Amino acid sequence: MNQYLSLKIKYISFVLMILVVILHAYNLNQYDNRESFLGFSEFVQVLFGSGIASVAVPLFFLISGYLFFFSFDTESKPFGEKIIRRFHTLVIPYLITSLWGLFVFFALQSLPYSSGYFNSGLIRDFSFNQLISTLFLHPMSYPLWFIKDLFVMTILSPVIFYGIRFLKLTFVLILFIPWVFGIDIIILSNISLPFFVTGCYLALKMPEWVILKYQSKNRYLTYVWLMLIVLRTIIEVFNLADAIVIDILHKLTILVGIVACWQLYDILFGERDVNKRNGNYLFNFTFFLFLFHEPILTVIKKMLKSILGKTEVSSLVVY
Repeated sequence: MNQYLSLKIKYISFVLMILVVILHAYNLNQYDNRESFLGFSEFVQVLFGSGIASVAVPLFFLISGYLFFFSFDTESKPFGEKIIRRFHTLVIPYLITSLWGLFVFFALQSLPYSSGYFNSGLIRDFSFNQLISTLFLHPMSYPLWFIKDLFVMTILSPVIFYGIRFLKLTFVLILFIPWVFGIDIIILSNISLPFFVTGCYLALKMPEWVILKYQSKNRYLTYVWLMLIVLRTIIEVFNLADAIVIDILHKLTILVGIVACWQLYDILFGERDVNKRNGNYLFNFTFFLFLFHEPILTVIKKMLKSILGKTEVSSLVVY
């Protein structure tokens, strides 16, 4: 991988992580009287959370799929070795972070000044089976579902490889069917497999598309993406169409947004020496930010909601 592509992936991954935090900052679902103060706060949260930030997770999966098969020689390196390495880089951090989430919630539920923010799901009341399920399958730090899906797809990597090898693009398109219709794939989210496999396909069949540097004349796609986001936001906030129309627009926005974000880096930084820019060290903390922004973010939202009250202004301030 050349230096330009390496830096591009680091930059984009860090920005996507910020978008994930924005996505999880959404708080309208925490208010019982939500209908009474929908307005500017809802518009802003839907615009950024369901709009701009919606590209983060699928693009993360796509990049992960690309990196999995990038320069991977399936003839000389068995899949078993790759899976074992992914166990160390995915499963162990998953368990550590899951334990961290349990500890944070248990501590906050036990302290007098913070216990009042939790009136259900008390960890001290969990049975042994509930603790095991929470630790391994349903962690308190809910973003860990991403890592769980990533490891499951790592185990499925031989199937993915041969599916792409023999069925080519047809294999990828088939996997998009559950995503289009909103059907989860057994233990996988419907959004994880199609985009991960798309990244695998690009690495195996179309690597030149990934290293292609786009020029500023392609800026129009960014404008189309932003217009789709605004259109979808207006339709959802003002209830101008059925849910199926909003869902179609949402998925179209994601597909256009993935390409637009990939191009946008080239437009902004294509002719610059980004390796010498200040703040590059922050990109080393992308994975750390992903692992530990929850459950801290949820706790902060709960506390601020309690302090500021339940109004449209407070909802926007918390966001």
